[in-house]
Amino acid sequence: MGRKSKFSTDEKLKYVLKCIEGKDSVRHTATLIGIDRTTLIQWIRNYQSLGIGGLNTTPKNSHCSRELKEA
Repeated sequence: MGRKSKFSTDEKLKYVLKCIEGKDSVRHTATLIGIDRTTLIQWIRNYQSLGIGGLNTTPKNSHCSRELKEA
């Protein structure tokens, strides 16, 4: 199940590139945008291994039916 992200793909890319290019530290950037440092590190890893597709967000909360949950 996915969870709607607070950040768009473009926003994530902006913060990831800021860190990769050495313009700011991971810790400082994460603090500024209000996320955990490990989340930003995961975004960076996803970007480095999958490209921009690794930063794609879910447009809405996803869920499954009650029947699937109980199966």
